[in-house]
Amino acid sequence: MKRNTFLIILIIVLTISIGNLFGKEPSVKLSFKSENLLMPVKIQISNGQIYFLDKGDETTKAFDRDGMLVKSFGKRGQGPGEVSCIADFCIYKENIYILDTCNGKIEIFSTREGKHVESKKINVPTPFKMAVNNEKIFLSSLAFLKGQKIISTLAAEKGELKVLNSFLDCIPIEGLDVEKIYKNSGVLTTRREKVYFAFTLSNKVLEFSDDGKLLKEYLLPLKSIDKLKIDRKGSQMLLKSALNYDIRAKGDMVYLLSRDEKENSLIFGLEKGRFIEKFRVKERLISFDILEDEIWGIEEEEGEVLIYKVKYDRGY
Repeated sequence: MKRNTFLIILIIVLTISIGNLFGKEPSVKLSFKSENLLMPVKIQISNGQIYFLDKGDETTKAFDRDGMLVKSFGKRGQGPGEVSCIADFCIYKENIYILDTCNGKIEIFSTREGKHVESKKINVPTPFKMAVNNEKIFLSSLAFLKGQKIISTLAAEKGELKVLNSFLDCIPIEGLDVEKIYKNSGVLTTRREKVYFAFTLSNKVLEFSDDGKLLKEYLLPLKSIDKLKIDRKGSQMLLKSALNYDIRAKGDMVYLLSRDEKENSLIFGLEKGRFIEKFRVKERLISFDILEDEIWGIEEEEGEVLIYKVKYDRGY
């Protein structure tokens, strides 16, 4: 009898533990609203402030948790501190780096004061995503010609950004088929001296040293997809029905936002040498970040910012 009781308790404990680690569905969903947020497509949380890439007016904005606008970085234009089309942004130390792909430059602002720090021209074709770490800037490009590389490493040299090296061969294609070009695209992040790159359409995630050496390949427990759907919202083109949407390093963890065949959003965490499903939500998210016991995400259709309350084993 005691043995049976012990087995029952053990099964219950294991079930609870697995629920926390694999596919834990958040229990509460809240909505973050602000009249100053028009069309958010990326979110990043830093020092308690919520940063958004707002395609509605091509700016990057910082809010407090109550939805009050704290700072706005950049304005339309081509001069210093101005942007034409923001492709990505990231926060490193006390600066925010904004990638203006149309003007081929990176605009840097102080997150503390909100002031423009400097403009950096970049000699990298069609930059798409960005990560910054150890004074190096990593850019992924929409490459499609034979011999082109997908990822480039840049560093400041005599006041200018120089390409240190480029790595990851693209798959050459003919013409300008957008769906095929996106086979070479992906999202990237950095953790310590490593770079993680997840293909937009493939279930393969690559781990590189920061000098471009391939260290490891991971396969997600999802099927790769061949075709990409793109939706237009005003003058903007948004990804639809992709596999991987966003990636984020938090402390010792790397989290990846993906979608399964049923269009559920899945957040994987890199643990014990593989990506394990940590959270699952029904809404179709295009970007996310983690703040304490909350997941913040941007919903695809309406651009609504959702906050999920979760309980999980801290990994960062």
